Amino acid sequence: WKSRSGRQTKHFIDYMFYSHESLGLRGVLGPPASDEIEESEFKLPDLRYPSDHISIAADMTILH
Repeated sequence: WKSRSGRQTKHFIDYMFYSHESLGLRGVLGPPASDEIEESEFKLPDLRYPSDHISIAADMTILH
């Protein structure tokens, strides 16, 4: 979510794909809530999130 030249854009470009048959999803680290970003005057990057790239992560277990 960024604001450049008075225009705002919001999109995801990174995804994680996995097979439910071989991996079990235990938890995820998703992006910040929209209201956190909306409060910022400049969107991303800002002082709280110094990059317009946000980390995503997944906690998975291997199924037998």
